[in-house]
Amino acid sequence: MRRSDRPAPPTPPRLALWLLERLPADLAEHLTGDLLEELARRSATQPRRARLWFWRQTLGALLGQRRRASRERLPGRVAGGGEMLHGWLNDLRIGFRLLLRNPAVTLPVAATLAIGIGATVTMYSITRGLLRDLPVERPHEVVAIAPIDARLGTSGGVLVHAADVAALRRAQTSFRDVAAYRRGSFRVSEARGGDTSVEARRYDGAEIVPWTFVLLGVQPAIGRDFVPEDLLAGAPPVAIVSHSLWRELFAADPRALGRTLRVDGVEHAVVGVMPERFGFPTLQHVWLPLDLRQAELRGDADLDAFARLAPEVSLAKANAELAWLAPRLPSAESRAAGAADRLVVERYTERFIGSDAGPLLYTMLAVVSCVLLIACANVTNVLLARSVGRAREMAVRTAIGGGRARIVRQLSSEILWLAGLGGVLGAGLAWVAVDWFDRVLGHRIERFWVELAVDARALWFTAGLTLLATVLAGLAPVLQTLRADVSGALRDAVGSVSSFRLARTTRALVVAEVALACVLVVIASLMARGASWLGAREVGFDTRAVLAGTIDLNEADLPDAPAALAVMERLRQALVERPELGGVAFVSRAPGLETGAAPVLLEGEVYAEPEDRPRAQVRRTSPELFPLLGVAPARHARFDGGGRVLDGRDRAGAVEVAVVNVAFAERWLGGQSPVGRRIRLVDFEEGIWREIVGVVDDRGSTLAEGRPAPGVLVPFAQAPAFRFTVLGRLDVGEEGIGGEGAGEAAATAALRAAVAGVDPRLLIDELASVHQWIHDETTPQRTLGLLFAVFGAAGLSLAAVGVYGVLAFSVSRQTREIGLRRALGAPTEQILLRALRSAFWSLGLGVAIGMGLAMLVAPLFGQLLFGADPRDPVVLLSVPLVLALATALAATVPAARATAVDPLTALRAD
Repeated sequence: MRRSDRPAPPTPPRLALWLLERLPADLAEHLTGDLLEELARRSATQPRRARLWFWRQTLGALLGQRRRASRERLPGRVAGGGEMLHGWLNDLRIGFRLLLRNPAVTLPVAATLAIGIGATVTMYSITRGLLRDLPVERPHEVVAIAPIDARLGTSGGVLVHAADVAALRRAQTSFRDVAAYRRGSFRVSEARGGDTSVEARRYDGAEIVPWTFVLLGVQPAIGRDFVPEDLLAGAPPVAIVSHSLWRELFAADPRALGRTLRVDGVEHAVVGVMPERFGFPTLQHVWLPLDLRQAELRGDADLDAFARLAPEVSLAKANAELAWLAPRLPSAESRAAGAADRLVVERYTERFIGSDAGPLLYTMLAVVSCVLLIACANVTNVLLARSVGRAREMAVRTAIGGGRARIVRQLSSEILWLAGLGGVLGAGLAWVAVDWFDRVLGHRIERFWVELAVDARALWFTAGLTLLATVLAGLAPVLQTLRADVSGALRDAVGSVSSFRLARTTRALVVAEVALACVLVVIASLMARGASWLGAREVGFDTRAVLAGTIDLNEADLPDAPAALAVMERLRQALVERPELGGVAFVSRAPGLETGAAPVLLEGEVYAEPEDRPRAQVRRTSPELFPLLGVAPARHARFDGGGRVLDGRDRAGAVEVAVVNVAFAERWLGGQSPVGRRIRLVDFEEGIWREIVGVVDDRGSTLAEGRPAPGVLVPFAQAPAFRFTVLGRLDVGEEGIGGEGAGEAAATAALRAAVAGVDPRLLIDELASVHQWIHDETTPQRTLGLLFAVFGAAGLSLAAVGVYGVLAFSVSRQTREIGLRRALGAPTEQILLRALRSAFWSLGLGVAIGMGLAMLVAPLFGQLLFGADPRDPVVLLSVPLVLALATALAATVPAARATAVDPLTALRAD
């Protein structure tokens, strides 16, 4: 080879050579020479890898020299700590390598822990998201003032009088201040130079007193807050908008301040934009100033009140003061309709989610944590089985001088790696699950403080669960190693002695797994059963062929109830004339939807306690509802023919009447006819007794616990409302009935055109089929039921896998014994039953304990069972059967495999 063809000598990295020169002179001279020589040899075939190798060796030499220097400088005690830390790091490195070499153990164990941790973190994130406090300064001080009506025993629909709010501000000493607001729904559009053709949309908003945001400690992100001058006579109307509305209408333009917004037909100047994700009091987008003094003069009784506790004032002290003040408030003198008997103070968020929401959600979290406990039991069994296989290895380490602490440290590092991998995977599963839950339900939770996400606190919670899993899953294997007899382990090559020692522990773990799986599967089955009832409502008519939309007559600025009834009559006439519709009706709430069970009184009945009173779903309706849905008087001898339905005779000024459904008569009257009796709707209207003129079938009734709920129908003409639902039946001759064809599209357009023709200011919102309304209303329950069904399936699967793993290990240790028995002529069935005996004993004990716990826990879930009976015999019988079949199948497979082994092969085993 010519000189010019020879490869040029490799050029070492200059920075690496400079770093090597920093070493002691004698070490640098010898090390650099050796490294350069090896670099030249490696560069002949792989120059790039050779340079990387040179860098690794350089950095390794520098780090080694730094450790040696540190040990020389540090005193003995600190140096010992450094040695310990170095030992831990070395054990972690070795543990990681061992796990990489055994993927058959690493992957299943990590996946098992990931399922347990992921399920628990998912439920934790949902619980914490739903129970978040207000995003304001010192949120624990913000409280709601809840009026209580003694007739109901609850706050019901009772609101606060403006005069009471003003009196409280002057008299109380427990609060920094008291404020009030009135929630509403506004038609909002941007005012463009007087152009009234701009399409308006409906947004939730609130009228608030000017010091509301100051009391909360929140200021607009852009612009200013309300000031007292905004309430002066002749002052221009002003409004503050939410961050999302600012982006939607003004494209997040900072110059939007001063621009005009048309709210319910009145132009308001935008003076402020609130911070992102702020929507006090629940999820509002528009705020208008409320003049409390004018509201007091008008006698307004439809305000909500809240306050901020004064320093060092407890809820108990504030409630004591309100109990003394309530009889002295202005409304106490008149006791007008809607006046409160007393006032109580509660945490602001509890006003909207209920005081029992926290304990209920944490109970759900505890139940879901069963998945993690089952997973840890599974992993413990795997590691115990693995410790038997490594008993000889650990004995040899101990015999040659390895301390038990060193061995425990090594085992702990391996378990920590497994739990860490499971924690990372579990956090990923939780992120996916919570994101799905948020996309399905997040927009339906109308609380601005609720945020469903796996946040930093959830990640810390995941880290804590990872450490907990490390302890729970690793404690038994570590103790087993510490108790091991070194000499016995060295003599016992097959580890049979260790197997017998583990039998009691593994059986106890199987019992615990099956018991926890019972609790989880029972709860999941009850929730799924209740959710299936909700999702498959049979309300007695074709819900796909009836459209429903909401109309708010407040937008038309009507002066009184007769004017509202006149507009409803014009709407009825306009809709009847549309050929696309086969019938129309007005109802306060679409049939099949939940209205809330309201207390009622039956004349002549005495009730000792408010909770003893009958409760029913109350709806206002027009007479057209009955032919529209095919509702007719009940044909039953006990109801004397059922009386009649509501009709044109039931006008304003006539005798107040009502009809009830069959479910009401059977539930509250023992199946006797109520026709001719009088009924009073306690929180629906004040002091009016209505004559029951008919009993109708349950078609269109709300369902409760899979059955029609008791219902009461009253005529709109005698109980007018400004907000109601329009029902329009698709003409049976149209194509696309019940689907998305031209018939439904034409009917939708006809409804919108008819409403706009009566009054352009009116909007019909949420226009969809009744089927879609029911589907949307039951989405939260069905989603939560599905989530728990997944948790239950995970728990059941892990329990079955645990039984399979334990029996497979047990049978594998008895291979020689099984072969000997077969060689001596023992029947296969006898060998199989002998192998399964312990598994079925553990299964039976676990099911007995688990079903007992499930029967105690299930009633705590209350409404979250969606109407399912906690003592449902179908669930209580089917769950043990399913668990028995699943775990029996899991136990039979390894036993059957063992009996299929050739006796000669089994006798030569080990």
